[in-house]
Amino acid sequence: MRWHVPALAALASACLLGCSGYASGADTAQQFLPADPAWTCLGQPPPSLPVLSPIPKYIVYAVPIFDYANPPTAIPGLSVAACQVSDTNCPTANEVGLVQPPMPYMTTIGGVPVTVPLYQIVMPYGVDAYLRLSAPGYVTGEYLFGGPLVSLDGKTIVLPTGESAAVLSGLPITPLAEADADRFANGIGVTRDPNAAIIAMRTIDCNGELAADCTLSLSPADSPNIVPFATDGIRALSTNPPKPTDASGYAGFANIPLKSGLKNFNVTVQGKNPAGVVFSNATLEIRPGFLTTGQIRPSLGLYGR
Repeated sequence: MRWHVPALAALASACLLGCSGYASGADTAQQFLPADPAWTCLGQPPPSLPVLSPIPKYIVYAVPIFDYANPPTAIPGLSVAACQVSDTNCPTANEVGLVQPPMPYMTTIGGVPVTVPLYQIVMPYGVDAYLRLSAPGYVTGEYLFGGPLVSLDGKTIVLPTGESAAVLSGLPITPLAEADADRFANGIGVTRDPNAAIIAMRTIDCNGELAADCTLSLSPADSPNIVPFATDGIRALSTNPPKPTDASGYAGFANIPLKSGLKNFNVTVQGKNPAGVVFSNATLEIRPGFLTTGQIRPSLGLYGR
C-alpha cells in the first residue's frame, strides 16, 4: 500500500544562520551580558514534549533527500530504507518504514529557490530507527535520528486508512558521491580508504537551529589516518585540531579505520559550543566504507529528528 501524505510543517533549508560566540574580554561589566540565547538550555532540565491523546499509531517523517550539487539534483537509483537501531542488516524484511515515492518540493537554499525530491516515510510512532541510503556511485549512508520519533508540535493528520499520524519534518539529507569523497581526500593530500568510515554530523543549538562556531572531537581517535573536517561555505576543509563549524553546522571525520573483520564499531562524538562548553555526546555505530550522518544537539536521545 502507498500513502501519499502531505508534509504539514515547513522544512528548514540547508543553509541557516547559526550561533554566535560569547563576548570576550577582562573581568569587567561584560560578565553581566545575557547568556547566548542559542545555548540557554544547557544545564537545564530537558524540554517537555507534547503528550498526545490518544497517541497516534504512526508518524510521517518528511525530508528532502538530494545531491548537494549546483543546482541540487535528485539521486538516480536512490534506495531508502527505515530500520530499527538494533537491525544491523538493514534493509531486511524487518523494515519499520513505508517509504513513499518522492514528490517535488520547492524550497530555498542559499537564497535561491530550488525544487528537490521530498521523501515521506510512514513509521510507527515512537520508533527508534535510522535510515539506510544507497545509490550507484554514492557512499552507502546511514542517517541516525538520535532518539524515538515523536511529535514536536502536537500536530496530527489522518491517513487514507483512517488511522492517525503525527508529522515530523527533517532537515535535508545530502548523500555523498564517491567522486566527491575522492576529490576531498585528494585536495587535502590523502588517499580515501574505501573501507574506512566517514562521520558527518550537523551541530544543532538549544533552539533547534544549525549552529556555527562549534567544534567536534572523536574518541577513540587512535589512528593517525583520521581526518577531521568542517565546511567553509560550500568547501570541505581539513584542519587539526578540528575547525569550528560554519553556518551549515557540518563537521566530521574521514578515513576512520575499523579492524579487519569488524562489521561495526562504536565511537563517541562530543560537541562543544562557541564558549567551549560541552553540549552533547553522541555514541555512533559506524560501519566499514559507510557514511554515518545525523545531528549532535542538546537533549540527544530524548527524541529523534
